[in-house]
Amino acid sequence: MAETTARILKPFLATELHRQAVAELQVSLGTLMAADQGISLDISGPADVLEALRQQLSGKAVRVTYTPSDDCDVRIVAGPATLETCLKSWMAKLDEATR
Repeated sequence: MAETTARILKPFLATELHRQAVAELQVSLGTLMAADQGISLDISGPADVLEALRQQLSGKAVRVTYTPSDDCDVRIVAGPATLETCLKSWMAKLDEATR
């Protein structure tokens, strides 16, 4: 029964993990940009996340390079700092739990 429940909930958990990771990434990005308003950003990740970040950054005085990827993780290089989600490892743990 527990395995069946886990398999049913897996898509919902994956969606929530993705939403939460992107929200936290956006907050961290805002903090970085507040500390250094002239910072350049190199962002790679899924197209839908890049679009959300593009909307957040529109109108800001920042140079951004967007690189779409098939990877579920998002990586932002901002000067010496790197922000990265760990969705792939969380999804692997979720897969393991539903076996």
